[in-house]
Amino acid sequence: MTALAQVTTFTDTAPATRETLNTTIAALGLVAFVAMAGAGLAYAGLGQVRFAPALAKELIETSALRNAAGDHAGAVAASRKAVDTYRGLMRKSNIHYAPQLATSLHNLSEHLNLGGDHAGALAAIEEAVQIRRQLAKSDPGRYAASLAQSAELRERIETTKDRSRVEPHVR
Repeated sequence: MTALAQVTTFTDTAPATRETLNTTIAALGLVAFVAMAGAGLAYAGLGQVRFAPALAKELIETSALRNAAGDHAGAVAASRKAVDTYRGLMRKSNIHYAPQLATSLHNLSEHLNLGGDHAGALAAIEEAVQIRRQLAKSDPGRYAASLAQSAELRERIETTKDRSRVEPHVR
C-alpha cells in the first residue's frame, strides 16, 4: 500500500486533524528527501538515475497530500518537482515516461488553478493534452480516456467564469 493510500485510509476511518496530516506530509517529505539525495548522486554522475522514478512517484503523492491538507503552494512545488524529474527521465527514454509526464502536468495544472494561477494552469494542461494526444494516436485504447480527462480540464479552465476555482480532479 502506498503512503498516499495509507493516509487516505487513515483519513477515511478516523477524524484526522490538520496537524496529523502535516506530520504525515513531513514524514513523506523525509522519504522524498532521501530519494532526492540518491537521485542527486545519480545526476552528479556517481551512478545511474535509478532513484528518479521513485522520487517522482513520492513527489506526486506528496503533492496530493499537501493539496488534501489545503497547502496549495506545497502541492504546486511538489508537482513542479515531479514534472522536472519526469522531464529529466524523458531525456533517457522519451516513450517510457511520456504518460507519467502528462499525468504530472495534469496534476500541476489542477494545483496551479486551485492556487489562482490560471495562465500557468492552462499552459500545463495544454502540454499534457499535447502529450496525451500523441500517446492516444499510437494506442487509443490505452490513452483515450486520459486524453479526454485532460481535454475536459482544459475546457473547464478556459470556460470557467469564476476563475478563482475549478473543482479538482487530480489524476
